[in-house]
Amino acid sequence: CDPASGTCDCAPGFIGADCSKTCPENRYGKDCTLFCACGKGQCDPRTGKCTCPPGQMGPSCQ
Repeated sequence: CDPASGTCDCAPGFIGADCSKTCPENRYGKDCTLFCACGKGQCDPRTGKCTCPPGQMGPSCQ
């Protein structure tokens, strides 16, 4: 955290005053500014990589 402003520079996938919250669903990256395209899969809040449910595959879980 910046000692002057008190603002934390969060790692990708995290937000909040103390960087303790993960990105909301379907968002990822630095400050959670990027949108996931995982369809019914789970999006990694840091990288945006999709984890697909059984029976679905590919970068967008189709």
